[in-house]
Amino acid sequence: MQIAKSLLILFTILLVSFNAKAQKFHFGATLNLGASKVTSPLLASTEVRYSPSGNVGFYAEKAIKGKTTIGINLLWVQIEGRDIDKNQELYGSSGQWEILEKIGTATVDSRLHATYIGIPAYVRFQSGKFGLKLGIQTLIFVHANAINKIDGVKYGQPFSAKSTYKSVELNLFDWGPKAGIDYPIGKKFRLNLDYYFGIGRTKSVLKGRQNRQATLGVSYQFQ
Repeated sequence: MQIAKSLLILFTILLVSFNAKAQKFHFGATLNLGASKVTSPLLASTEVRYSPSGNVGFYAEKAIKGKTTIGINLLWVQIEGRDIDKNQELYGSSGQWEILEKIGTATVDSRLHATYIGIPAYVRFQSGKFGLKLGIQTLIFVHANAINKIDGVKYGQPFSAKSTYKSVELNLFDWGPKAGIDYPIGKKFRLNLDYYFGIGRTKSVLKGRQNRQATLGVSYQFQ
């Protein structure tokens, strides 16, 4: 939470600085809902699914030339990931020589819930009523937890198990390109459509995975 407080103070300083130096400056709040996934480098049998996710926070923009503006956001970001590995073969040892043999199959349903502080910085180009945003987003890891659910058959009998991990450590930083379009609704509101393509690869127990998030939301301009 100390990181969040520091970033909020920094964002406030930026707002004051932009407001003092720029005639065409505005800031506001944004709320976006959508879906995310955490790509998996595991076996081809693993099915990666999108799960509901979103972000909420503030934005600041100022004009730099003509219809071009630069902007920055401070967001509370929720990334949800889910992958399903079907028909995993289970093996056990038996007999005097403890020879491994197949004893059943199982489907593993894994879910990840991760919280980040997001800082997208972008350039926005105005074309008619539409705005096109291109930039880079940095995610700062806050917390994550995970749930694994297993259903299958072992020794000819059905079984199920569930494991909960209250704390999962991920990389402190994630990053990647973020693009979006927006459209005004009246004088104060804008409709947003954004996509984040994370290129940072995790190095923990979720080694090699990458974040993806698509959102649709609305922004409200305070000034």
